[in-house]
Amino acid sequence: MIGNETGRIGMKIEQQARYHQSEYSDEKRKSLGVHYTPDAIVEYIVRRVLQSCFERGDSESIRNIAIVDPACGSGLFLLKAFDVLCSFWKQHFGQFSAEDARYILENNLYGVDIDASAVHATQDHLRQKAKEFGAEVIALERTICQGDAVMRSAPALQLGMSFGEDLPDTFDWQQTFPWIFTQGGFDCIVGNPPYVRIQHIQPERRAKYAELYETARGRFDIAGLFVELGKSLAKPSGRIGYIVSNKLLSVHAASRLRDYILTHYTLVEIVDLVDTKLFEAAVLPMILILENKVAQAESFIHASIQEVAVPSLTPIPVEQLLAPLEQTQLPLRADVEWGGRYYRVEKFASPLPTRRQRVWAFQYPTERHLVEKLRENAVCTLASVARKISVGLKTTADNVFIKPMTLEFIERYGLEREVVFPVLESHNIKRWQCHWTPERDLYVLYPHREQNGKVVPISLNRYPNVERYLLSNRQQLESRTYLKESGRQWYEIWVHQSPSDFRQRKLVTPDIALGNSFALDDRGAFINGTCFYIILRDQSLKHYLLMLGLLNSKVLEFFHKAASGNALYAKRFRYWTSYLKPYPIPDIAHPRNSGVVEKIIENTRRLVEVSDERERSALEDENNRLVYRLFSLTDQDIQTVESSLAFQNTSN
Repeated sequence: MIGNETGRIGMKIEQQARYHQSEYSDEKRKSLGVHYTPDAIVEYIVRRVLQSCFERGDSESIRNIAIVDPACGSGLFLLKAFDVLCSFWKQHFGQFSAEDARYILENNLYGVDIDASAVHATQDHLRQKAKEFGAEVIALERTICQGDAVMRSAPALQLGMSFGEDLPDTFDWQQTFPWIFTQGGFDCIVGNPPYVRIQHIQPERRAKYAELYETARGRFDIAGLFVELGKSLAKPSGRIGYIVSNKLLSVHAASRLRDYILTHYTLVEIVDLVDTKLFEAAVLPMILILENKVAQAESFIHASIQEVAVPSLTPIPVEQLLAPLEQTQLPLRADVEWGGRYYRVEKFASPLPTRRQRVWAFQYPTERHLVEKLRENAVCTLASVARKISVGLKTTADNVFIKPMTLEFIERYGLEREVVFPVLESHNIKRWQCHWTPERDLYVLYPHREQNGKVVPISLNRYPNVERYLLSNRQQLESRTYLKESGRQWYEIWVHQSPSDFRQRKLVTPDIALGNSFALDDRGAFINGTCFYIILRDQSLKHYLLMLGLLNSKVLEFFHKAASGNALYAKRFRYWTSYLKPYPIPDIAHPRNSGVVEKIIENTRRLVEVSDERERSALEDENNRLVYRLFSLTDQDIQTVESSLAFQNTSN
């Protein structure tokens, strides 16, 4: 459109590249997984991956550097790579001419993208770069190509969208860039791979990905495939630098990818950007730097940047937010001021994760040593004292089974009370106590019963009013085809758990919370899917009170936040089964601890009933001191716990 073209006049080339991406519709952006990458992050990644190439220093190696962005979009990474190469070229050779610019553009920079318009935009932007140096008629058709980089051999199924009729059925990297692979592959791979979840990918395409990639299992995303793709594209010892979601560190769906990284690459550096809000994307980003060889070192560099409301260290003004990461003296911990906001910057050498670790969580050395001490001073974990730790009901149709189920609704429709039960949602669970009243809160319509130790669907004809209500919602409920495919009835709850679980005493927690917020439920409430519940092996009230006192202590809140690695936006944390099981439990059975244990139980008995804030705070403070004693913490350890939690509370 003329208006769009007019808007580009006078823009820097990099601005034009961003402008091109901003023109994508929401549908196209979602399908392609496209997100704008801030310039400072692009530059950091490009410089870090090129660094090892520059360190070789010989002229032949520099002239033969091959850099590829396999999801190049409008060319932001390649434009930055050109700038960095030009600068180093001039420094190394002492001059830089139009022919040198032409040489770099035609021989050192490569890009692939599924979207034809993005490919043309990249070519156009690189040619504009050439003109800045007086280079004309640059041939980029053989180096910047259209294709689906991760679909190495498959029909052209384009995520439900059309990207041009001339897209070949396969993208053969070896055939497209044969001169690169005769030299062993690319020296550097950079980019911001598309973040597209499996549920947005056509089934045929998912099946093909599973054939091509070891990591394409379960609920994978496309960005992970680009990480695995790097193995076949990079030279031995070649570098890979991507911006990816930090979910890679902790979610179960990424466990295969974490294993793949450990067994096929050297982990060089991670920069976790947490919720710095540098991206418009819904995911929290991190920088991932890998080397294409099996790890020989025992450590790697970990860094993190997160916004804080109030700095606890004297803030240092910086012009670039990532500038402190250039510092080589480690460990680094500093508060900086940038753009009128404050950020905590940390950088340190961390032991490499192992394949036994369920999540990758990396702590500053002081915190890491304390996490290790807590594990060493424990006699067991929460998993060993619990009979079950599980999520609540997942109906996959809450608007039928839960959301309308007020007491007034149930009475108006005459729903049989034998299959309607009080249900706790996340907002009903506060630290220590559950708050639920029949007049204000909700019930769940639970169309199941227990029979010979198994949970089975009820016979609807025994409950005519419930049957009439469910039949009025049959179309929606039957659209859950996975129930039918599993051989189940159309009116069932997808994850129904067991009624006997809910009827007994249990500890409950919201699945997302600012901090440890466990409560005791001894009224037999059902639990919905926004909460998790814990059933202990020892069902005595005293044991539940003791465990509740431990779980809500500062020590275990510190452990959760340091060891789980699952911080979300606004510093909220997930409280899933996999994060709760490793909680360390001290020696509560030893006679020397009996007085401390009894006092925790006594305090917690009052905490589940007290409403006065001042009294609650005093009881919590005493419980925290008692738990410090159970774990044999020193004054320095206690200071680490409390300063770490205080920092979390001041983070934005």
